Amino acid sequence: MQGMLGMEEGGLVMEELRKCPFCGGEANSNFHERLGHLIRCQECGNMTCWHNSELEAIAAWNRRTQNIGEDECWGQPEEQEG
Repeated sequence: MQGMLGMEEGGLVMEELRKCPFCGGEANSNFHERLGHLIRCQECGNMTCWHNSELEAIAAWNRRTQNIGEDECWGQPEEQEG
């Protein structure tokens, strides 16, 4: 499954769906006439929420959070002196 994510020389650049971030399974695009588009893993069933366009659904599926280090993670308890 592929979707449009940019322009190149007047044409569209296509980006493939990334594998599922939970199980590594293949994903596919699903369309419902009233609800819109979502992306769903064929293996574990993980899915995006419904989106107005396939482009939005693909972008949501392919988005991954960055791994952050302990220093960058707020909410960590502070070390106490003593």
